[in-house]
Amino acid sequence: MSPPRVAKWMSFDDVDRLGEVRDIGGWGGMMTKEMRWADFVADVAPRFLPYFQALREAIVARGLRRGGDWHQSAPDGVPVFDDGAVGTFSCRAWGDLMAAVWSGEDGRGYGYMDFYMDSCVEDAGMALSS
Repeated sequence: MSPPRVAKWMSFDDVDRLGEVRDIGGWGGMMTKEMRWADFVADVAPRFLPYFQALREAIVARGLRRGGDWHQSAPDGVPVFDDGAVGTFSCRAWGDLMAAVWSGEDGRGYGYMDFYMDSCVEDAGMALSS
């Protein structure tokens, strides 16, 4: 079986209409500026690791730098994987994910609060992606 990949992005409302799906998202708020991707995935259930790696790759490829409020309200804020799994996150968990991804890519420490809301992304000195 091939590893999962992000096939598309949709809104939270559209996910609700899908019915019962595997959701890799969750709650968060643990990422500090000293932590990196390895720290983040240390707390991910092993069966979900391939999903998070695929999500990391999709975020980087998309250049996605947005907050948890965007994730929860945008028409294209929720990743949907090719096997139908989705990733819906609390604002803190989205912040964890984004901080883990971009800390490694940028060579700079981010905490979950840097991506908690779009305004936090801007306060951290980053431009919001489209």
